[in-house]
Amino acid sequence: MPSRRDLRGTGRTAGRRCLDAGVPTSMASDGAHPPLFHLWAALTRADGRTGRSLLTPAKTITREEAIRGWTSAAATVLGVADRLGSIEPGKLADFIILDRNIITCPTEEIPTTKVLSTILGGEHTTN
Repeated sequence: MPSRRDLRGTGRTAGRRCLDAGVPTSMASDGAHPPLFHLWAALTRADGRTGRSLLTPAKTITREEAIRGWTSAAATVLGVADRLGSIEPGKLADFIILDRNIITCPTEEIPTTKVLSTILGGEHTTN
């Protein structure tokens, strides 16, 4: 993992550099906001005071990379990728159904996306 000193002057965040190096990089939160807010934040890194993005093109991540950071890459980092993180035979069927396609919708709509249904271990749960 590159140190902060290694990253000075590169114009890249450690997360972007790790992704570029093929290191499984997970997303995490302190629980203060819902996961879709954090997904949006990872894509925009907007300044809470100005609304301006803090990212340069060299620091951005794709929607697919951000989603993997909350799913399959997170499972890999936690050492549970054999059971969680993707929908495959033999794994727990944990997933959500959303009211829009977060891969194609406008970025600013991601934090207001609603979860329509939650499936845990293949069983529908109440939302």
